[in-house]
Amino acid sequence: MSGKPTAWSLGLQMGVGTAFVNRPFDAALRVVDGVSLPPGGVEGRGDLYLISPEYNDAYTAVNRLWETGARVRRASGPVTAGEGGVTLPPGTFVVESVSRERIDLVARELGIRVHAVLRIPNDGLRELPKPRIAIYQPWQSNMDEGWTRWVLEDYAFDYDVLHPQDIQSAAAAAGLGPAGDFEISPEYRSQWPPHVTERAGARVLDQPLTERYDVILFTQQSGSAILGGSSSRTTPEPYRMGLGEVGLAALEDFVKKGGRVVALGSATGLFMENWPIPVRNASQGLSRDDFLIPGSIVNLQADVSHPLAWGMSPYTHGFFSSNPFFEVGTSFPSQEVSVAVRYPNEGLRASGWLRGEEYLAGKAAAVEVRFPGSEGEDGAGNDDGAGSLVLLGIRPQHRAQTHATFKLLFNALVNGG
Repeated sequence: MSGKPTAWSLGLQMGVGTAFVNRPFDAALRVVDGVSLPPGGVEGRGDLYLISPEYNDAYTAVNRLWETGARVRRASGPVTAGEGGVTLPPGTFVVESVSRERIDLVARELGIRVHAVLRIPNDGLRELPKPRIAIYQPWQSNMDEGWTRWVLEDYAFDYDVLHPQDIQSAAAAAGLGPAGDFEISPEYRSQWPPHVTERAGARVLDQPLTERYDVILFTQQSGSAILGGSSSRTTPEPYRMGLGEVGLAALEDFVKKGGRVVALGSATGLFMENWPIPVRNASQGLSRDDFLIPGSIVNLQADVSHPLAWGMSPYTHGFFSSNPFFEVGTSFPSQEVSVAVRYPNEGLRASGWLRGEEYLAGKAAAVEVRFPGSEGEDGAGNDDGAGSLVLLGIRPQHRAQTHATFKLLFNALVNGG
């Protein structure tokens, strides 16, 4: 069996209802020149605006509204839009301090419905400041990092990129590593393509990570490559640097002081192998003869009350391509471990080919490790000072086509502010 994908059913990946027909049929068809968005806009009366997280573009809307100075909160439970109105799911965005005209324009452009209400109970509302996001950009070529940037930009996320020198310099600024000259010379910077220069700082980061960012995202890459960088003698010296032990210590300090680290795919191994957390990669030790899913669509079960899974369907699909999957053990009292998305106990295959299904059955696909009360001196950080590590074994943004699982990534980012 080759390592090539055996399924690419877009309907399943995008969360769209499809009917498979396995026999010839006749149909009267016409060419479709374009597809119009469903009608969107504000309905109802009031100056509190409710946006369902079931829309992927709800996150686009919120990202745009943050830029106007809007106040945003999220509901931890279901919300009813007015007396006798529709009930919206946990994770609903509650927006205020923005004009009706402005939010109506955004809703119409995106084709989403926004419910205006006079009031809702404040119990269970979580303040949601705009998160300060950084993507770790390794010097080695990384296709998944490029796809991730594309998705975030398409949904109006604002972010910076961090290189190994930035994190090692931040470690020194926090007193976690030796001081040194981490600056990258203008000679090298002048050769950077626009997508790097536009998102990277004009100089390397010179302050602790917590003073600059709320969320740091690591895309698909092996933990050893992230940590060690490149040993190639033909690579210019600045581009050989990896995160290093000092950089890893800076990330641990970042989480302990209220930050959030999000790891996708094999990048999760960096943290499972180096931090004392009760999560392990259950695929380790399995040979290709035992277990092989080279690229198939699998069934997923989501706990839609979990903040990482807000807005998702409780039964959905994800693209699996040699992903890590998790077993959760006993945690320290100083940690809280929760599973947001798991693989079903049976019936894993939605489309494609699987070998060794029994090894994957019932395992976790998305895990959050929280460190309650681990906050900085000013109490800053997400969830009342709780730092967190989010491990997404299933790659929720794979090649920008897995719309059914985009919300796993989006929630990991917006809830980290």
